Amino acid sequence: MKTKNEITLWEATAEICRFDSLNEKIRFTLAEACEGVIAFGATGSGKTSGTGTHIPLGMLRAGFGGLVLCAKSDEPERFRALAKSCGRESDIVMFGPGFTERYNFLNAELSGIGGGVESLIECFEQISQAISGDGQQQGDIWERAARQLLRNILDLFRISGRPIEIPDLYKAAVDQVFQDDLLRSASPSDPRDQRDLVTIRAYLQQEFRNMGDKTKASVLMQLTSCLDPFLRGSMRELFCTTTTISPMDCRKGKIIVVNLPLKTYKKLGQAAAVAWKFAFQRTIEGFFGKGGQTTADQTTRPVFLFADECQYFMSSYDSVFQTTARSSRACTVYLTQNVPNLWLAGGRKAKDSTASLLGNLQTKILHQNSCPETYKWFTEVLGRELQDRAGRSASFHGEGGGGANTSISRDVQLDARDFQVLAKGGKPFRFCTTAILQQGGKTYRGGKLWSQIAFQQQREGRQ
Repeated sequence: MKTKNEITLWEATAEICRFDSLNEKIRFTLAEACEGVIAFGATGSGKTSGTGTHIPLGMLRAGFGGLVLCAKSDEPERFRALAKSCGRESDIVMFGPGFTERYNFLNAELSGIGGGVESLIECFEQISQAISGDGQQQGDIWERAARQLLRNILDLFRISGRPIEIPDLYKAAVDQVFQDDLLRSASPSDPRDQRDLVTIRAYLQQEFRNMGDKTKASVLMQLTSCLDPFLRGSMRELFCTTTTISPMDCRKGKIIVVNLPLKTYKKLGQAAAVAWKFAFQRTIEGFFGKGGQTTADQTTRPVFLFADECQYFMSSYDSVFQTTARSSRACTVYLTQNVPNLWLAGGRKAKDSTASLLGNLQTKILHQNSCPETYKWFTEVLGRELQDRAGRSASFHGEGGGGANTSISRDVQLDARDFQVLAKGGKPFRFCTTAILQQGGKTYRGGKLWSQIAFQQQREGRQ
């Protein structure tokens, strides 16, 4: 970043960090960062202490704001230490039990900041996909029915003028007496709301109540399962009271760490992270740091979304968000072990959704890995190249003879062994971890589509 007339500018060509290769220093620019990063590596491969440290440090030094999702219990403090090393510790905002910040995402989505009723419905759907694995859901018909029920309840609260809280949404879904009370209290003066109320009453008192018991139970189960994490304890206090921090603060330079690590808080931590992630993605797409500004420019502070073990936090909106992330100056940095992890998170349309997301994350980094599916995917990304192959022939009949020949064929650019022998860091590798780098539209020395890069680990960092 640089300053002009006391205004901070983040130019697309600005260098965020450099990747050290054997023969060259590879610049990693803001524009490339906004095209997204995905890093793969087996457990203990050094992906967290390599890619997962080097790139965030560059973004922190450049003044980015961001959102950090945590799977591992030590991730919040690891990120605090990274920020401290860059002089950014004061920008770290811990969100979780034992901290003071609160975020009522329901009210935020229903206000002018969010996208209204439909955005909130989408938010709950993303939470449902993540905590159920999507593949466990019973099909599109149930999804549509749950959305229909939630839409009618939300509109009923809006028309009746009552404040909306998640516990009340739950009650309105399961308690017919409460539904009737809401319907009686609604007396809209706006003609459109009057027509909507007729539709809502017909749905709740006729269509929904006349559903078969099995069908109704399935619809309620899908809706209440994504509301349930927010109904009690710390989650209710964190998400259902007031708002002291929001994704908009990331545009102001704050780094929000969702300090409910999945390894500690299980499904509650997952629901919290996905709620924050969706709110962040929706906000960043429409808020560029100044009131009334409708597009991002050089004065718009870039932001990052960082998730190690990203498979736990993925949902269908990730692919949609990534298609426009560059124009929003948003940088996604995802880390996981292998491609099958993403398939498991993708549910019914796993391979299609994974292919879509990976195609839109332009910087791909592979640390040590022995997963055949990940190797196969990456070699398909690189394609094949023409290679000379030397051979010899001999004859053992009569006087015989022999000779050498050379053939040209298309072959993979890297063998599976090339990924298995990459340096994993730690003392055995002199605290150095290596990886294969590929970036869409970019070639490296010698015209290669890939480059082997190295990261020097921080001695106190994870390996």
